[in-house]
Amino acid sequence: MQSGKCPKCGSNHIYKKNAVGHRSYILAGFLRFVKLTDYICSECGYVESYIFDDKNKEYIRNHWEKAK
Repeated sequence: MQSGKCPKCGSNHIYKKNAVGHRSYILAGFLRFVKLTDYICSECGYVESYIFDDKNKEYIRNHWEKAK
């Protein structure tokens, strides 16, 4: 979605905004919150959230279980 194209429907009607409200951050560790940015397709409604801060991505790599 960051490229401006929806992976679900192929639309280029993609919009982004920092997440707001109760889901503007995720709890990544003890008292460690990570800011999210949402990308939304205005055609099909598909949403993806991203973390852009490299330090937070590194923290997650080191402290979260890797999906299989």
